[in-house]
Amino acid sequence: MKTKTLLVSIVALLAVFLVGAVSAAEVTNNMVVSFKDVQLNNFNNTVGYVGETVPVRVTFTSAVDAKDARIRVWISGHRDDVASTTRRLTLLRGNVYTELLNLRLPASLDLTDQDYLLHVEVSESVNYTRETFPIVMQRESYELKLLSVDYNLDVAAGSTIPVMVVVKNTGFQRNDDVYVIVAVPELKISARAYLEDLVAVEDCDEGCDDKDSVSKILNLKIPENANVGIYDMTVTVYNSDSRTVEKRVLKVSVPATSNLVATTRNQDIKAGETKTYDLVIVNSDNSIKVYTLSAVSSSALEVSVPSMVTVAPQSAYIVPVTIKAKSGADLGSYTFTVSVNGQQTSFVANVVKGSTSNGVVALTIILAVIFVALLVLLVVLLFKREKKVEEVENSYY
Repeated sequence: MKTKTLLVSIVALLAVFLVGAVSAAEVTNNMVVSFKDVQLNNFNNTVGYVGETVPVRVTFTSAVDAKDARIRVWISGHRDDVASTTRRLTLLRGNVYTELLNLRLPASLDLTDQDYLLHVEVSESVNYTRETFPIVMQRESYELKLLSVDYNLDVAAGSTIPVMVVVKNTGFQRNDDVYVIVAVPELKISARAYLEDLVAVEDCDEGCDDKDSVSKILNLKIPENANVGIYDMTVTVYNSDSRTVEKRVLKVSVPATSNLVATTRNQDIKAGETKTYDLVIVNSDNSIKVYTLSAVSSSALEVSVPSMVTVAPQSAYIVPVTIKAKSGADLGSYTFTVSVNGQQTSFVANVVKGSTSNGVVALTIILAVIFVALLVLLVVLLFKREKKVEEVENSYY
């Protein structure tokens, strides 16, 4: 009885072993893989450049009869999903098959070059064959990339539009003397700025001058006679070794009926100090108006404005524009812009050393208060005068 039980156990183990062997059977014989027309092996690293689409050809002899088989290639170890798969294939034992797949390599790489593994798999419902090959991903020698272009899409004719660009060196080599140009060719306007030298990989502590990216604000003055419509805006970042051009759109609208009056456009401020500018919104319409506000400034300043204000008809509203010069701000003049429903108003903050004159500041505040009071009084008088004229006309009729 014991012998019979032992025999049954051995047979069961052999059955499990055979099933496992079948499930792990190879689908192909003599798999050959080429990457960019170069046959891969485990001894040489073939290079693929960031962002390019690479042809991967897989050739093999089928070891099985199978339907709904697929070939899949992928790269492991990158944060993005880098893979390509064929359509469903019918395989016949002994036949030679060759399939071409296009593999889109990642658009960015933290380092100038990096080792990866390319996996190639031919599989059907149960069995598969997989091969792995070493490859190298590498950046192009010289490349500049626009990470972002931020601006107000809808602007009024005659206003100034600040455009903030962020540029990064995504090449293998250092890019020296980088410039950026923002232009609207149809309006014949442009703004140009010098950025700086950009290294390939930023590898230093805070305060290091070697950076791989930089931001800059350029101000475009829209002509007062610009026609209402949609315009193409080009952003070009370049140096002697590289050039990148991107297109955006800009909408020019009719100037707003509201008037914007800045009581003070220019103030001195010390690093770490906070000051306030007053921007007066005058609503000359006969209905309530809601205004959306935003601010754009350089990295040396922190600017705060209300996100939205409501102004009664024939009234004025004083908007406090609060700025703070960062503790590490360099001495110099910095321009910042406040947008009210797409209409831009520019201000200047002069970061100075030492203390500012209290007398000058006090006088400026007094004059600003008087100016605002006179402005509000003028609006009220104009409104009453229009109302009186309407009453006289009604009496006449």
